[in-house]
Amino acid sequence: MMLFTSNDYRGRELLEMDNIKLNELFTSYTTFDNYRFYQLIAYLDKVNRAINHLGFTFQYPYNVYKQ
Repeated sequence: MMLFTSNDYRGRELLEMDNIKLNELFTSYTTFDNYRFYQLIAYLDKVNRAINHLGFTFQYPYNVYKQ
């Protein structure tokens, strides 16, 4: 959403643009290492589910992170 609100175009104007113009505005270039990013997201999702279990502490995820 930040990409859409960061330019001077309104929603209707963006809908009327062709793919070439949209690719200029919203490039797919990223500085993320996508494989590592997805590993991290999967891990954080697992930790997030574990938070609700009785006896969960943040010590285990911290120790995993340190390794």
